[in-house]
Amino acid sequence: MGQTIFAVKLYELEQQYEKLLSRIHLCQEDSPKRLKEEIEDMSKECREERLSLARRTENSRSPAVSALSKAQLSYQRQVEKILDNELKNLLSDGQIQENQAESKLLYAEYSIDFALLSMKEAILAAMSAVLEEKNYEKWRNDNE
Repeated sequence: MGQTIFAVKLYELEQQYEKLLSRIHLCQEDSPKRLKEEIEDMSKECREERLSLARRTENSRSPAVSALSKAQLSYQRQVEKILDNELKNLLSDGQIQENQAESKLLYAEYSIDFALLSMKEAILAAMSAVLEEKNYEKWRNDNE
């Protein structure tokens, strides 16, 4: 059963990855106006996804999963707060826009690195879950 869920989730991840790649390529070619529209669309998608994750966290049957999800959502809120404050400070300190652009580029690079780590951790979690499921099936078969 777990393997079927993972297949669906991996397909979903693949679709989102393709969409992400497409957006990255397009944003490098788009006009600033079109890019701003894409940013607004992506921001809306992220807000909706966070709300969906928060709802699923509230309804989780596992206290551990609920706690982990809450920690990740809390982390995301902290990142947003830091980004908002840091970028405002750059502008209020009279820094030139180049510093703001560099800060955003560095954060984007970090975000991609963190996303790669998150993908590896997701794969590790899936592999561990499949192993646990196989061990349980073996135990059940041995005890019947």
